[in-house]
Amino acid sequence: MRWAALLFLVLLPAIRSNAAEITVQSTLSRTTATVGTSVQLQIAIDGTQAVSPPVLPPIPGLEFRLAGTNKQARVINFKPSASISFTYQVRCLQEGEFVIPGFTLTAEGRTVQTQPLNLSVVAAGSPVSPTQPRAAGEETRPFFARLVVPKTAAYVGEMLPVEIRFYYASGVRVQPEQPPIFSGDGYTALKLGEPEVKEEMVGGALYTVVTYRTAIAGATPGPLELGPATQNVLLQMRRQQRNRFPSLGEDPFEDDIFSRLPGGFSETIRENIATDKVNLTIQPLPESGRPPEFAGAVGQFALSASANPRSGSVGDPLSVTFEIRGQGNFDRVSAPVVTEDPDWRSYAPSENFAPTSATGLDGVKTFEQVFVPKGPTRSLPAARFVYFDPVAERFVTLDAPPFPVEITGTAAATPTPPRRVEPEPSPDATAEAKQATDLVLTLERNPGPWTGPFISPIETRIWQIAAGIPAVLLLGFGIIGTLQRSRAKNASRLAADRNRKQLLHTIRTSKDPTEALGALRALVLHIAPDGWESAVPEEADRHRFQSLLNRADEIHYAQSTGSASLSEEDRAFGLKIVRLLDGK
Repeated sequence: MRWAALLFLVLLPAIRSNAAEITVQSTLSRTTATVGTSVQLQIAIDGTQAVSPPVLPPIPGLEFRLAGTNKQARVINFKPSASISFTYQVRCLQEGEFVIPGFTLTAEGRTVQTQPLNLSVVAAGSPVSPTQPRAAGEETRPFFARLVVPKTAAYVGEMLPVEIRFYYASGVRVQPEQPPIFSGDGYTALKLGEPEVKEEMVGGALYTVVTYRTAIAGATPGPLELGPATQNVLLQMRRQQRNRFPSLGEDPFEDDIFSRLPGGFSETIRENIATDKVNLTIQPLPESGRPPEFAGAVGQFALSASANPRSGSVGDPLSVTFEIRGQGNFDRVSAPVVTEDPDWRSYAPSENFAPTSATGLDGVKTFEQVFVPKGPTRSLPAARFVYFDPVAERFVTLDAPPFPVEITGTAAATPTPPRRVEPEPSPDATAEAKQATDLVLTLERNPGPWTGPFISPIETRIWQIAAGIPAVLLLGFGIIGTLQRSRAKNASRLAADRNRKQLLHTIRTSKDPTEALGALRALVLHIAPDGWESAVPEEADRHRFQSLLNRADEIHYAQSTGSASLSEEDRAFGLKIVRLLDGK
């Protein structure tokens, strides 16, 4: 077919001047759909490629989006032919019978008309007409999605594993633009795990299956509508390819030679793939038999506990570790309830959750709680954890028995203030006091040879000078410290002033817009760290200055300099606002 390609290149200029008939045809991928899903509208024009994408008229209840354009050129019986097709995604937003009206296209001076199309949109979950591929079997479609839930009835707080499966037929390449998105409310959902990719036979055809796993729990009793789950993807679809050699009786030239070229086997479209909705019934937890320690945990769990150390003295802290492992709503799993014990003082526990599955449905939740003994004892207090088992449909109580420990010492007793008792004076004490009094009187009457005044040592000048030296030293050290702090503060202020002047100089003189805008951003942060808007009275000035700062932020955070620009008018305006902020 190499000679056919050369022939086509020779005849290519004649394609546009060819007076072949121009025809147009519009088709829907299906005529019945459910609310929230999409159908494809394809508009194919044969005989020319000089056509712009048609603008579809707005229709309440439908949303149109151009998904892709495909051009083809052929040589049939030595006659060049060109065609173009436009693919639109039609999003169904509400129920009803819709008519997509015909519209007029102008190509190469000629006018062509499309035919009207009918589309029926029914409620999600309603039966659809047999013309819809899903009703005839999902395996007839190149792609589809399923929302898989193990059961349709659950208790409040019960975590239901959910699988979101996307099926792609062999030959379809897919590039997700985002993780799947759930719609609806009234439930909590765990994070999506990493997708699992495998191959599966569906209806005798091989599909690539991309599975996302999560878990949801109903928040209140009553009906719950789950989904749909949707995902935006780019799909590369393989077009129908002829055999390399024509069979007997076929025209050997009736072939699309571009389908032989690399990359000519496929077209890329953007698709929003949606699952169906799933209706669930959320049941309330039973009131009868509910222990007072129940805090909302629902699932299947096991409890273990350990203490460290197992011996100590009164007042020494001990750490108790509670581990709750299993499957369920770990966000509602709280620490075991500890039995009150007068011999122990307990404190609020810390907690940590370690998931053992990608979604976090399975895991281990650890609580660390500190206990301090008030007195000698041989056991720690007991603890209890209660959860509801949705499989057994009953409450389950798990007990951590008292740990044997060895605490020694004496309990700290509350001291009683002593009562002051005045002692009765003894005869000997009375006699000694009388002798001392007589001696004082004798000294007062006979002072002896020393008749001058008594001078205390602390009243002498030498003592006063010696005592003043430490005070002078402390005062000197204080003055020196004050001078050093003042010098450091002045140095910091001078450095900040030099930095401010340097930034101003850069804004005024730099020929590099990136450098000038960066200096403007840094200077504003320096002189107005708490915000600058209140200092600029005019709203127009605030808007214009914010635009300058937005450009500076884009350069700073995105590391993008290719589109940086700063006119002299903007430079002068920025300097004007900076002077206003700086109070100059």
